[in-house]
Amino acid sequence: YEQVASGSVTTTSAQTITDSRFIYEGTKLMGLSAEGEEYFKTNKELIIPEGTTEIADGAFLIPYGYEGEIPDYELIYILTEKCYNSENACSEEEESLVQEESNKMSPIQEYNKTNNRFKDATVTIPNSVKKIGKAAFAAINLTGDLTIPNSVEMVDYMAFAANSFNGNLKLSNNLKVISNQSFGGNQFVGDLVIPDKVEKIEYAAFMSNTFNGNLSLGNSLLDVGAYAFGNNKFIGDLNFPDSLISIGRYSFAVSGFNGNLTFSNNLKNIKEGAFSYTGFKGELFIPDSVLEVGDIAFKGCENITSVSVSSNTIYNEGPTDYDNPSFPLGIPITKR
Repeated sequence: YEQVASGSVTTTSAQTITDSRFIYEGTKLMGLSAEGEEYFKTNKELIIPEGTTEIADGAFLIPYGYEGEIPDYELIYILTEKCYNSENACSEEEESLVQEESNKMSPIQEYNKTNNRFKDATVTIPNSVKKIGKAAFAAINLTGDLTIPNSVEMVDYMAFAANSFNGNLKLSNNLKVISNQSFGGNQFVGDLVIPDKVEKIEYAAFMSNTFNGNLSLGNSLLDVGAYAFGNNKFIGDLNFPDSLISIGRYSFAVSGFNGNLTFSNNLKNIKEGAFSYTGFKGELFIPDSVLEVGDIAFKGCENITSVSVSSNTIYNEGPTDYDNPSFPLGIPITKR
């Protein structure tokens, strides 16, 4: 025991978790038992048992004994990544397939809503969890704060999407990717801190929340995906780390802010609609590293007083609103 505790010897035997409310495969939590479904009809605190290392795809989204079709989460994720985060647009057939698989979630969501599954309940995740699967906690009416412990290295597609979280969100310091729609469609408030190890924030990861504090971006961030922070109420300044290379389509559209916007000197692309209808103020300085600023990237940003941009940067000058200019019409633009 002393050797194991000191780390000089490690154990290989699988841990067994015994809690009749949950279904497990080893230490991977698969979902609730019939007893668990009954218990959490009235219990307002969902505590994941200690020793759990992984929470399976759809673990709490899918009710025990559900007989309807189950979405193909892996397929949805792959095609969503291609259609929204990739430079290569997906085909009409692929878009149709995404919609077809996504539609399978509707009756599950309706069941959860009608039966008030986890309504007004909070969730506690133990420090033993390393991975939270696709749609693991999606659309089950959870509320309050959400803390992702530092043991968690991956939060997958739609993991906590479409709940009723109305408190603060604290992320694990060991996340490298924040996946598609993982926290979208809630009512989180306050500040949002993106940990320093995060390199990529994918499509709609935090879209349509009500964050009303500051947004702080970590020092390793390379790419912000389409719609990642859209439709929020952030305040203050936004400073991008020097690591950042690309800002996706509509990634910060209608996201609030009332301070200054500062870009990294390694940024290459600001995509279509990226900062449209935000409240940034003062002079907007586009670094020399930026190759292109997309159409309507800053449309509706009426508090920006002037723009300074390199003569080598490609952008849409207008001259009319119908031409989808990159910067608001009437704002002085200085070419360096």
